[in-house]
Amino acid sequence: MSPNTSAPNIVFVHVDQLHHRAISAYGAQHVRTPNIDRLIAEGTSFMLSYSANPVCCPARASWYTGRVSSEHGVVQNAKPLLESVPDLGQWMGARGYACYYVGKWHIPNRRVNRSFTQLPGGHGHGEQGDAGVASTAVGFLHNYSGNRPFFLNVGFLNPHDCCFLTFAPNNPSIKFGSADLLREELPPAPASFDTKMGMTSREGGRWDTTKVRLYNYYYYRMVEMVDAEVGRVYDALQHSQYAGNTLFIFTSDHGEMLGHNNLFKKGVLYDSALRVPLVCVFPGPVMSGQRDSNHLVSGVDIPATILDYAGAEPMPGMTVARSLRPLLEGTNVEWRQYVVSESYSGGPRRAVCTKSFKAVLYQDGSKRLYNMKNDPLEMRDVAGDPGYAETLREARALHNEYVGSIVLHPEFQSFGEV
Repeated sequence: MSPNTSAPNIVFVHVDQLHHRAISAYGAQHVRTPNIDRLIAEGTSFMLSYSANPVCCPARASWYTGRVSSEHGVVQNAKPLLESVPDLGQWMGARGYACYYVGKWHIPNRRVNRSFTQLPGGHGHGEQGDAGVASTAVGFLHNYSGNRPFFLNVGFLNPHDCCFLTFAPNNPSIKFGSADLLREELPPAPASFDTKMGMTSREGGRWDTTKVRLYNYYYYRMVEMVDAEVGRVYDALQHSQYAGNTLFIFTSDHGEMLGHNNLFKKGVLYDSALRVPLVCVFPGPVMSGQRDSNHLVSGVDIPATILDYAGAEPMPGMTVARSLRPLLEGTNVEWRQYVVSESYSGGPRRAVCTKSFKAVLYQDGSKRLYNMKNDPLEMRDVAGDPGYAETLREARALHNEYVGSIVLHPEFQSFGEV
């Protein structure tokens, strides 16, 4: 297909494990994110943005295929992507775009260099690798001179490195002994952290309030590290010849529990792990300084949006994905009333999320239900409360509608109606 030289360029920047509120523009008092704040000021943010699956590989597979885990097969990090499913690099490359990738990819059974031109950069530790990833992206934006519109993907690793803090909580190298020196700077423990119960990381070790506060302190410093690198890429775009004709998308694959509900990391369907920041900037077409708190969006909507702006038809099998373009440009459109996110960590389950409630439905028939207006921290499961019986029936109906709309993986047997 011949290139459409008037089509916009697209820069897709993603970080790993960023809590949806760990951003100073959104009110976080213990972290400073001036560069992400600038994106928020200059673009449109989606405040009800959900990961398709709050684990690295499944979420990323959804970004690049437009399908949910039950469809593409990446239900956990070690599960392979269905070989017949095309990805964005292949699809857009065949439709006139020059597609480039630098940084973390992390989609099993799909080599990035078979879908994108792979640029150098990347490392297993964000502190060491993210600067190199940013430098590569900056160099690309200053030097690209091709005659095709480009699709540049930039994958940063931080603040994912907070995971290393949980691997050996009694190891002096983790510097838990610094708590006394930093006590005045430590953020408070989350309101949903039960200080009497404490917590135990999956890798072992007892965590009290002080350790949780120190963990969050370190986490916020990692957020600040990656914010600086995001800013370098955005600055390079703004100072390039492509600034006026480029859609810039920023998001995270999933969140981080940070001790909320006495948990760390990801894989669960609480909002701290499930919700993610999502910001789109495009001078002119996209409204600036807007925070959309009315529309429920999913990670699968990102590829639908990219293809829409690229003028390319959707990839096959994008059953529930919807382009965010009308929302970004202020066009009235009928929108979904719920999103469904999947997780297979600890057993298959799905979260049905609306603006008023969240139901977590398991393959074995068990369930949890939260009133998100009255209990945004998800501290009281009301699934057994007779007063919520109708809400639970509604949640099941929405879930079953979702199951009826997707096309289940031909080999992986996910669960159906509940």
